[in-house]
Amino acid sequence: MKSLYALNEPLSSERVQLLELAISSSWNNGAASFAAHLTKTNLFPLKPIKLEVFQLNLGKMCNQVCKHCHVDAGPDRKEIMTREVIDLCLLAIDQSQVHTADLTGGAPEMNPEFRYLVEQLSQRKIKVIVRCNLTIIMANKKYHDLPAFFRKNKVEVVSSLPFYTSAKTDSQRGDGVFKSSIEALKLLNKEGYGIEGSGLILNLVYNPAGAFLPPEQHALEKEFKQRLSTSYQISFNNLFTITNLPVSRFLDYLVKTQNFDSLPDTPCIAETPVKIKKEISILLARNINGEIAFFPATEMIFEESANLLLFQTCPADISNYVELEAQYYAERIATELEIVGLLAVEFFLTDEDRLVVNEVAPRPHNSGHHTIEACDTSQFEQHLRAILNFPLGSTELRKPAALLNLLGAEGFSGEPIYKNYGLILKIDDAHLHLYGKQTTKPFRKMGHLTVLNDDVKKALEIVKKIHQQISCES
Repeated sequence: MKSLYALNEPLSSERVQLLELAISSSWNNGAASFAAHLTKTNLFPLKPIKLEVFQLNLGKMCNQVCKHCHVDAGPDRKEIMTREVIDLCLLAIDQSQVHTADLTGGAPEMNPEFRYLVEQLSQRKIKVIVRCNLTIIMANKKYHDLPAFFRKNKVEVVSSLPFYTSAKTDSQRGDGVFKSSIEALKLLNKEGYGIEGSGLILNLVYNPAGAFLPPEQHALEKEFKQRLSTSYQISFNNLFTITNLPVSRFLDYLVKTQNFDSLPDTPCIAETPVKIKKEISILLARNINGEIAFFPATEMIFEESANLLLFQTCPADISNYVELEAQYYAERIATELEIVGLLAVEFFLTDEDRLVVNEVAPRPHNSGHHTIEACDTSQFEQHLRAILNFPLGSTELRKPAALLNLLGAEGFSGEPIYKNYGLILKIDDAHLHLYGKQTTKPFRKMGHLTVLNDDVKKALEIVKKIHQQISCES
């Protein structure tokens, strides 16, 4: 991937960016300007009070080409701050009340004068913050000692990590970035960064991977700490959530994905957040005569980071009343839409046992795969019966079931290698289905495993245990 500048894209020009912002409907919808807001608070025209924090952009050279980058940095950008300009900045600091220098880029460490600048600031007792992208530490042997250099000069490290999984991180910043970031964080921890009582500060920064706002900072920090500690034994001090500005490559992304000027002109509904305790699915079949047969309700458990269905159990752990109510809504939907064949209706079940429709799928559905072994009639046979207007088959549950979706492991893409799948052969009433896909990638559905047991909770325990022991890699 190249920078906008190298590709000679129009939005590599600041002038074109400003023009895009000016004429876009999303910036011309009656909202007050920045100047108007300043005037309202008696701050216009904006003037400096005193200089305390001196931020230096050491250049646009970077070892990454991130989709959200506001300065269009990359390996093909050669603009850097020279020693002459750095010395002028140091002179300005000497003649001011600056107590903190904030070094950014690009990757500031790629500037040949980076270490000189840090040492000069350290000698002046100036606090130094470095915006480190983490992967630079692993990019070349000459950068491997950066954590020790940072510690020697008491540098505060602020690093971007889009998420605690590889899929979301690599989608924003490039293949392999998550793996390198984890390795770099471990080296920083080894030097004492992020470790309580060390005095060496390691802060992480989260910014959204798409056209949306970040979650609440405190809750996300808690989630990051728990997941990074449990999965990788990594510690850090604070997580800061920031938003992306619609400039440079992020503006280019918004324009090309039609997210820039479409949303503000589209009617939107803002709803109160709903507290959800579980998600269930009602699967039904309706034939040409309008006859309907329901499969027993299924409870779904999702993989949190990718928001994909991981486990499901049947029967669902819900009251008869809730199941009958869900069937009523599903039947109304099927009748109104004149469905012929299968219809899966997913519901959120709130803390107050209120049902909220989440998804409608007029087809064989993942939440019905267990019916192949668990029910008298599978969803696939029932679908054919419905569209051919044959009598619908019995949907009685032969035995409770738990299902595990077999997802491609994080960090692997290519020809699938099914590790430890032989363990499944040792399980009674276990049924493995591989979909024959030629390539795997993170979180891709490669198959499913259904386990039948007289106790649905025991069946779920079995598939959860298997999940910890097997993987689909490449």
